[in-house]
Amino acid sequence: MTAKYSATVVVDAEPGVQEVTSPISIRVSKVWNEVGGKQVVLTDPLKAGEQLTKGIDMSLINTNSVKQLLTGAQGTNISTATLNKLKENLPQNITGTADYKTADGNHYYYDFWLDSVDSNNTKYGEPVTVNYTASLKWAKKDMVTSEN
Repeated sequence: MTAKYSATVVVDAEPGVQEVTSPISIRVSKVWNEVGGKQVVLTDPLKAGEQLTKGIDMSLINTNSVKQLLTGAQGTNISTATLNKLKENLPQNITGTADYKTADGNHYYYDFWLDSVDSNNTKYGEPVTVNYTASLKWAKKDMVTSEN
């Protein structure tokens, strides 16, 4: 009697190694506060280098494909190839949600453009810094009504 068989080797993760998803931290790399060639003075404008914690729809960034790319064995390095793939999966342009109003009744918002993904030996479980540039855009002007 002859028996034919095949075997598949399954490698289990090391005991105690946990799979984690790295969060995304968004930083503003550059800011343009000019509209139509004129500098706009805002009370609290964005500044280059600061973390962006509000003013954008994070669901555009925290997609399932992005989460899959940022999930791996805790403490291991995220490869440069994975970070490059991450950059391809992130939105290239995001329209800001925050309203910036000036004293003269004009309203502005920021458009954000993907600049880079930091790749300085980030490990799974640590925040991955994504850099977006910010460009101020005019939205509208308040209508003045007068009573006679």
